[in-house]
Amino acid sequence: MLWEEIYILIVAAVGLFALYMSVRNLIFIYRNSLRPFVTNGPMVSVLIPVRNEEHNIGPCLDSLLNQTYSNYEIVVLDDISSDKTWEILSRYEAEHSYIRIVRGKPLPEDWYGKNHALHQLAAEATGEILLFTDADTIHKKESVSFAVTNLEYHDVDFLSGYPRQNLSVKSIGPVLSLMFLNMVFFTPVWIQKKIQHPIFGLAIGQYLCIRAAAYWTVGGYASIPKVLTDDIHMGRLLIRNGFRQVFLRIGTVVSCTMYDSFQAAIQGITKCIFDFFDKKMIILIFLIPAFLFFVTLPSWLFIFYLLSSPISIPFLLYVGVVSLCASWIAVLAFNHFPIHIALLYPWSFSLVIYMLLRGIYFTLTEKGFLWKNRIVK
Repeated sequence: MLWEEIYILIVAAVGLFALYMSVRNLIFIYRNSLRPFVTNGPMVSVLIPVRNEEHNIGPCLDSLLNQTYSNYEIVVLDDISSDKTWEILSRYEAEHSYIRIVRGKPLPEDWYGKNHALHQLAAEATGEILLFTDADTIHKKESVSFAVTNLEYHDVDFLSGYPRQNLSVKSIGPVLSLMFLNMVFFTPVWIQKKIQHPIFGLAIGQYLCIRAAAYWTVGGYASIPKVLTDDIHMGRLLIRNGFRQVFLRIGTVVSCTMYDSFQAAIQGITKCIFDFFDKKMIILIFLIPAFLFFVTLPSWLFIFYLLSSPISIPFLLYVGVVSLCASWIAVLAFNHFPIHIALLYPWSFSLVIYMLLRGIYFTLTEKGFLWKNRIVK
C-alpha cells in the first residue's frame, strides 16, 4: 500500500540522515581536536563544585595536581556537604598552595544548587580562563593544556566535549549512551563556528572551558539561575551573545563516572534529555511520536522480520535500520563504549520515549526531579 511505502521511505531517510550527521560530526571532532602542546600562558582557574563527594573528590584532585600546564589554580566549593567532603578538602588545601577551598552559601529560593555553586566559584576565580569540571572526573596530566591549546588555536570563546564515560555498573550502559544522541540527530557541531545560533550550541558540564571575559559579559550563571541543564543553557547563552564555541574529543584527557546505579542513570539522563528541549511541550508533542514511529518502531520491526522472515525485509527498511545502527555504533565506538551496548539501541531508544514522558509527568505535576538531595523542577 502507498502509505506503507511512504512510511518505509521516511524510515530510510531518517537512517541515512543519522549516518550522515554522525559521520560528519565525528570527522570534524577528530580533525579539530589538537593534541595539547601549550604548557604556559594565561592563568586557568579549574573550578569544581562538590556536594557529598567524599569518595570522588580525592581522586579528582590527585589527577589535577601535576598538570603539564604550569599557570593554573584549583578552586573547590563545598556546597553544604553532610559527609567528610570538607575534611578531605581541608587536607588538600593545607598540602597544596594552589588549591583553594570555599564553603558554599545557603541556597537562595530563586536558584538551583549547582548553578549557585558554579556562580560562587566563578566569583572566586582569578584566571583569564575558567575550566568548569565535576568531582567525579579524572584528568590526565595534559587536561588543562588541552583546554588552552584548543581554545587559543581555534580562537573561540568556549569549548567542551564528551569525557570518556566509565560504567560503574554494566546495566547503566544503554541509558548512559543516550547522552550521545546529539551526535546522531540534533547537533551538527561542524557548523558551530560558521553559524552562530543557540540551537547548534552544545556544552557538557563535566568539562566546560570559557574565557572569563565572555562569562562575565553574559552575566554568568546569574543569568540562568534556575535551569536544569546548566551546561547546555550556558552554551546557548554564550552563543546568543555572539561568542563562539568548538566541540572536541575531550575523552582523550578526561574520564567521568557519572552514576552508580540504573535508577540514578534514569533520573539523571531524564533530566538532561527533557531540559535539552527547554521543556517546550510543543516540541515534545511532535518529537515523541516522530521518534517512536520513525526511529524506535522500525528497529523492532526489523528485528521481527529478521527472526521470522529475513528474506522478506523491505529494502528501504533495511537501508534505514542498518544506516541508523551503523551511525550509533560509530558514535559509541568513538566514545569508547562497548559494541554490544550500541547493538542494544532499540532498547535504549525505547527508553528515550519513557524518559521524555516521565519528564513531562514530573513537570506537569510539579513533582520535579530529585538531584543531590534537592528537588529541581
